[in-house]
Amino acid sequence: MAKDDDFEQLLLLRDVTARTGILHEAQILQLKYYPLITTHAINSEIKFDFEGSKIIFNLTQTKGIKPKDFEKRLTILSRYTKQLLGEEYRVIVYLKGKKVFEEKGQDVQKKGKRDSIGEPKRNGDVEKHRPRRA
Repeated sequence: MAKDDDFEQLLLLRDVTARTGILHEAQILQLKYYPLITTHAINSEIKFDFEGSKIIFNLTQTKGIKPKDFEKRLTILSRYTKQLLGEEYRVIVYLKGKKVFEEKGQDVQKKGKRDSIGEPKRNGDVEKHRPRRA
């Protein structure tokens, strides 16, 4: 049960990061270890860009040869990262300074933006469901 509670706490931190742009120590620790678990890296650097919604991993030191399923492992790294921080984050991975992977983030509507009809939402507005014209 404790592992589920820890995971729930990490998910709550995602909302705090979205509001403040600051990573919590627990998130930093996860991001530090994700590349070590999913790839053949034994050392990595992480850069977080809140404004640009991106996280950059630089796998600076590796052990052995690159695994055959390296691309799949990087996709898993991206999935873990987006689960931790949010789907809007672009994940970029460098291997010893050379870009080897990039996965774009989803376009997530931010608070205060206009709704799909183009009008700003106001408190008390009832959402109307209109069929869209082709």
